This record gives sequence, C-alpha cells and structure tokens, in this order.
Amino acid sequence: MTAGDDSLDLLAVFGKLLRLSDAERSDELAELSRTNPEYARELESLLAHTGDDHEAGTRDEDGRYLPGVHVDAYRIERFIGAGGMGEVYEATEIGTVSRRVALKVMASDVANRTAEIRFAIERQAMAMLEHAGVARLFGGGVTEERRPYLVMEHIDGLPLLEACDAANLGLRDRLELMAKVCDAVHHAHLRGIVHRDLTPWNILTRTDADGGIEPVVIDFGVAKAMVELPGCDPFKTMEGREPGTPAYMSPEQLNGDRIGPASDVFSLGVILHELLAGAPPIPRAVWQSADAATRRSLWRTHGVPSLVGTFDGLDEAARTIIARDRRMGVTALRQALRSDLAAIPAAANAGDPEARYGSASAMAADLRAAIDSRPLEALRHRRGHRIRTFIRRHRGRGIPVALAGIVAVSMIAILAYERAALQRQQDLGVQRLEGMLETYDLLLPEMSRLEQEAERQAIARIVDRVDAARSRSPDMFEELEPGLSERLGVAFLELGRPAEAELALRRVIDRSGGLDAVDTEAGFVVRQRLISAVLDQDRPAEALALALRTTRNLGVRWGRDHGLTNRGREQVASIHEWMDEFEQADRIYAELWGMIQDREASGVGFDDWPEHHTIRVLYAASLIRRGERTRPEAIMRREILSPYRYEPDGPGKWNTLRIFGDDLETWGEYAEALAVQREVLRGRVRLYGEDGHPTCDSSRKRVARLEARLGLEPGEPIPGWPDESVSWNPPEGRRDDGRND
Repeated sequence: MTAGDDSLDLLAVFGKLLRLSDAERSDELAELSRTNPEYARELESLLAHTGDDHEAGTRDEDGRYLPGVHVDAYRIERFIGAGGMGEVYEATEIGTVSRRVALKVMASDVANRTAEIRFAIERQAMAMLEHAGVARLFGGGVTEERRPYLVMEHIDGLPLLEACDAANLGLRDRLELMAKVCDAVHHAHLRGIVHRDLTPWNILTRTDADGGIEPVVIDFGVAKAMVELPGCDPFKTMEGREPGTPAYMSPEQLNGDRIGPASDVFSLGVILHELLAGAPPIPRAVWQSADAATRRSLWRTHGVPSLVGTFDGLDEAARTIIARDRRMGVTALRQALRSDLAAIPAAANAGDPEARYGSASAMAADLRAAIDSRPLEALRHRRGHRIRTFIRRHRGRGIPVALAGIVAVSMIAILAYERAALQRQQDLGVQRLEGMLETYDLLLPEMSRLEQEAERQAIARIVDRVDAARSRSPDMFEELEPGLSERLGVAFLELGRPAEAELALRRVIDRSGGLDAVDTEAGFVVRQRLISAVLDQDRPAEALALALRTTRNLGVRWGRDHGLTNRGREQVASIHEWMDEFEQADRIYAELWGMIQDREASGVGFDDWPEHHTIRVLYAASLIRRGERTRPEAIMRREILSPYRYEPDGPGKWNTLRIFGDDLETWGEYAEALAVQREVLRGRVRLYGEDGHPTCDSSRKRVARLEARLGLEPGEPIPGWPDESVSWNPPEGRRDDGRND
C-alpha cells in the first residue's frame, strides 16, 4: 500500500491485526510503516487503546463483555440484551468514524455451524433491506475468539408496547404505528426475507424530528430466506427446533411446517391484538407452562379471542390502566374494541394462512382504512359493513359538499382577518374578499377531481386557525355564528376529527333551540352530522339514542310519512347495521320500501324525499343479506339507472355501481361484473384523475382480479360485450322488479 491509497480500509486492517499473533502483528506493522507510515501510526494508536482487553478481565461472571472492552474497532459501552443466538451491546465505533452502534456477537454457547449460517443469513438479509422502518446494517466481522458479530444501527428507544403506553398514545396513533411496522415487514417480504421472530421487543422506537414516535424492526437473527442469498449456505430446521418466540409464532411455524410471509402477518396480528387490547390473545403464563408438544396446539385449542374478550378477561384495575394509557374511559375503549376495528387482528390471525391478509401491505392498508373510516378489506364479505361505510362517507357530506363548506370556512377566516386588520380600509377588504370568492368559484369544480391529501393538510391548517381565533375572541365572531360553528363541524368531520366536530355542532344546536328543535331541514342536517360525529367516536348506543330522539321529533313536527322523518329512520337503520343488529335494520328498510311503493302507486312523488334512491339500494342489500337474489338484482338494475340519468359524475353514483359489480361477482356473473367495474374505473378516473386516488386504486384491483378470473389480458375485450356497455335489463328469467315484498 502507498500513502494516499484511497482503497485502504483502516478498520478492516485494524480488525485483521487484532486477530494476528503478536509476532505476526509486528511484521505487518513494520511492512505498513515502510509503505504508509501515517496509517501505521493510526493503527498503532488504535492497538494501544485495546490494551489487554482480549486477555483476562474482559468478561463478567456471566461471560459477557465488560464496559470498555474493545471488539475490533468498537468499544463496548453496555450490555443491552441476549437472544437465542447472540448477545447485543451498545458500543462506540472508534477511529475515523465515531458513532454509537449496536454490536451483536454470537453467543459462545451456541457457536456451531448452524449459528454461523444464521449470522451469515442475518447479515445478508439486513444488507438487502433499505427502509426507514428497518435497522441499518453497518458491517460485521469475527472476534478474536472466532465468534461472528454484526454492527447495526443503534436504536435508542423503547420497545413498541412500552413506548405507546409511556406516551399515552390513543388508538389512532397506535394503528398508524402498526401500519408503519407492516410497511417495513412488507419491504423485507418483497426482497424474499421472512422475519420469523416478530415480537413487541423486536420492534424498537425512536423519536423523529417533530417529536413523534417511529417504529424500527430489528433482529433478523432467525430470518428465513425465500430466495437464495449470496454467500449463505442453506440449512434445514430440525424438527421441534423451529426458531422464534412461541407466543407470537403462527400455527404452521410452531408445527415446523413450511412458512412464508403469512406467518409474519400472523405475528403482526398478535402484536396488534396486544397493542390495542392491552394483553396478548393467550396469556404468556400459558405459553411458559406448556411443553413443546402442547405449544404446537395452543392456537387450535384456545382459539384467538376477540379484542374485547381479551380486554374483559382482565381485572378491573388492569382495564382501568389500559384505558388510561390509551386516553380513553373503560366503556369507550370496550366499544372501540367491539367495532369493525376488531376485524383486522382477526383476519391476520386466521388459522388458515390462505385466509389471512395476502400481504403485510394489505394489513397496513386496512389499518389506515380504519383510521380514515373507510371500508375494511377484512370485512369485504359483510354487506352491512360496506353499506354503512358507504352511508357514512357519502350521505350528506360528499367531497363537493365538503369542499363547499371548506371554501366557506376559508372565506370566514379571510373575513375575520379583514375585520381585525383592515378596519379602516373596509371597502378594500370587501373587494379582496369578493375577488377571492370568485377565484374559489372557478377552482371548486376542478378541486373535486384532485387527490385530497395535500389539500386536506392545507384545509386543516385553515380550520385550526379559525377555530383557535374563535376560541380566543368569541365576541369578534359572534355575528358569524352559528354558521361558523356549523362549517367548522363539517370540516372537522371531513378531516376525520369527530370529537372537535361534535363540540362545534353542539354549539350550533344549543344556539338553535336544542336537540328537539327540528323546524327546518337545515336543523335536521346539523343533528344528522352530530349523530355521525358521535358514531365516528365509537359511541353507537349514544348515537342510536340521539337518532331515535331526532326521528321522533321529526314525526311530530313534519308527519310520519314526510321525507325528513324517513331520512331520520334511515339513519336509525344505519346505526343498527353499525351495531350488527341486522334484524332491526332490515325491518326499517322494509318499512321504508313499503312507503316508496305506496308513493309510486299513488303518484305522490318524492319532492320532500330526494334521497329515496339510497333506500332502494339499502333495501336490496338487506334482501341479499337474507339470501335472496332475484328481487335485489332487479332493484339494483332499476335504481342504478337513475344516477346515470341525473348524476353525471358523482362519487355516490360510482360507489353504488361498484357495489352492484361486487354483487354480480358474488353471483358468478363475471363478464358483466368486469364490464361494470371497468365503467366504475373510467368514471372514477374522470372524477379524481389518474394519480393514485384510493378509490381508483381499489377499482383497478377489482378489474385486474376479474380479468384474471376470466383469463383476459389487461384491457382485453370481454367476450359477448364488444361495446363495453353495461346491461341494465335483467337476464331472461329474472324480470321481477322487486315490488312484491
């Protein structure tokens, strides 16, 4: 080597020197002094720091390295923990780079060929992973005792469960953290790596620049490669020696069967269960007391309890602590654990790997859908879930309505600013306000076609500023009430912040005569939104009581058969569906269907009840739920025609048609289902644009699934459907129009 040779790896040479005898080391240093004296001096300085660390006095009574001991170019700071294969230390890298690292050294009592292969697999696996949610690998080597070691990113934070409880994170934040864990695991799966030992202790946390918590997956020590890894010899796991932590292992992993990504998905489900309910599905004491043979059958004999079942199985003091850690009351947490959210860990923990989420990414998508109150893939077969999610997201507060409300809130913010800052230039302020209104009027149609996330963030900032200003100076905004609070309530609902929406909407109701004042349609709509805000906080019993009270008052004020009263009944039915009380919901839908038939027979019309088309679709859904096909199919064909005539390009139209397409697929009408879903996709792309809107993505998946089922290439014409049009008439033999109940 020569001075200035950039290829010289100081630390690599240092590690090599440490493994040599004293005589060999002296010869190497002498040779290096002749060719590169500067590097030789640095290496001699490093070697001087090692002292006699590799001699006596380097280990404690348990055989672990003592603080201050050097392992190659790393100074041990403290022992962190030990696993089945190695010991982990916090260490400082010395020399040209100084940084804290995690040093994982193979345990001396497991030093064998299998352990060496596992270390090689872990090193190669981590080298393949580049994700913010996976600890980085810096390097590795072999100690003087011929024990392999890995040098990894040091994560200075608590394990996942402890971090969430220490920060008192609510359910939404816990779901988002778990979604990020799923993202990291999916990244590994895409590169052919199955972790096999996902536990709450192998998911550490760190604090980001904004003070938030970010998860990091560590310890790929027992990872399984689904592809051949360079430099790693394959091996087979001995029967009964399948590595991992039993309480978080899938049934197939416990049995020593062939595993894949579905096994990690099962582990993620167990972690999520504990993250939400405060305890694992099967108590750790049960696992600890069971022998190997018993552990293999525990999931089958015990089953996976529901979230609320686990929670209710704890004593009162534990439930109180768990609820407090999640910033909730015990009753509120129990209701949340009984909601649709419970379907996510249940799907991840299905006994059959084929019945679980198809990927960790799919599980992450459902976690984020739960956060946003969107339909869950885990509940795709539950008609009530699809319908009630459809109702919640598209009745009375669709995107165009929401944006109109947001524009109004923005204008209020501008008006408030003008009143405070430009009192002496009132005319100029009004002119500016009118100019802004004209601009928004021009932009509004285009805004509804754009992906919403960036806009939602900007909207959230506007809303927060207006609400904060109103709280600080209520007198200044007095003449704008109650319209200001109503628009704030609508905006908070659209932003997924129902608690703040509830406060704003209750202010409106208090100013307009209280809960029982339903003298106008606008007053009823405010109460509908309040009920939605309460329901969005997983308080269905309270929401149902409010809906029944509102409907009763509507009947007194407007009459039993009035459209507003019927809209109140519809909301009552949707809450029953939310609570899985389908018999009560079906009874209401049948009653409303009868009213529709009576109006059509008498020619009364629907001027006071423009939403009657929604009831037709919901009634068809209730018939499907009861096992019928002919009548609901006829109703759906007839009622979908109306949105096509009267709603050129609205979200509700495409959601209704998408539901019909799902029904056709369920009934085995794959060709027509594909024609319908292609039409939905084209409509949604026109509405939202090409770039990644969630509903467009879900439509693309439906189209791809049906094309594959029919053996078609992407975009290939459907046999028998040359013009790609949708048939609105029932096939021969199914002409019942659904009128006879």
